[in-house]
Amino acid sequence: MKRAAKMLGLAALGLLVPGVVLCAAGTALNGDWEAAASRNWLGGHFRWRWNDTVLVDTGADESCGALTEGTGAGRTTQSGAGSLYLPAGVESARRLEISADTGDVVLRQGDAYQVEDTSQGGLKVESRMDGDTWKLEVSRRRFFDKGTLVVTLPSDQTFERVRLSADAGAVSGSGISCREFEAEADAGSVELEDVTAETMKLSADAGAVTITGTVTQKAKLNSDVGSVELYTDEPEEYGYQVRNDLGAVELFGEQMNGMDVQRERLVDGAPLFVLESDVGSVKVAAR
Repeated sequence: MKRAAKMLGLAALGLLVPGVVLCAAGTALNGDWEAAASRNWLGGHFRWRWNDTVLVDTGADESCGALTEGTGAGRTTQSGAGSLYLPAGVESARRLEISADTGDVVLRQGDAYQVEDTSQGGLKVESRMDGDTWKLEVSRRRFFDKGTLVVTLPSDQTFERVRLSADAGAVSGSGISCREFEAEADAGSVELEDVTAETMKLSADAGAVTITGTVTQKAKLNSDVGSVELYTDEPEEYGYQVRNDLGAVELFGEQMNGMDVQRERLVDGAPLFVLESDVGSVKVAAR
């Protein structure tokens, strides 16, 4: 009997220790454990609460497990196959910022703004207006979740600035027209076609950026250990500024490789290409 009691005591202790560790971690991360543990009815639907975020199972499509997420800041997220979300005032947006932390985003042209989440609840999406800038942030809820956020932009829309970033996610698609275009990839990828801009700024840390389109004034390409490629029409006249530490640089078929390579040619009134590489690769080629 004493042996059995001792075994039960050890088992209870074994469960208590990880529980204390998890509670401490949750407290350090500002977790609202009491609210997170509660599950109650809200308007006939289940509600889960975590800090100031409320997840409501709308029950609109049980096969997709559609969720609507809102925070005290007024942000709203919709996820589930075929669901749409647009912030109020998006029609007047002059700037666009899209960040793919760990999720995948596809851009396409259409008649009007639209956002479609095909992940069946696997993506966390934050969409909001900040002044005249539409900000869209995408990440996976869990590592193994799959799905794509499809963003449709009006085909006649020309933005003042478009900024795309991929931490460990991916941004792809076609059809962007703007004055200033920026694309950066940390460990992810950005691959777009049919991009038209006055200036382009493309950079990659350990990721890859591939853009096909038209730049009329200046394009700056920078790579640490990743890859940056721009496919565009070769102008009759153009200038360039090249800095290559120990990487690979190519400008319209001309190789500028080696160690500590620096070259410059400026042409008044002509497009300027600025290529910088640490140990990565940078390439500008005719499409």
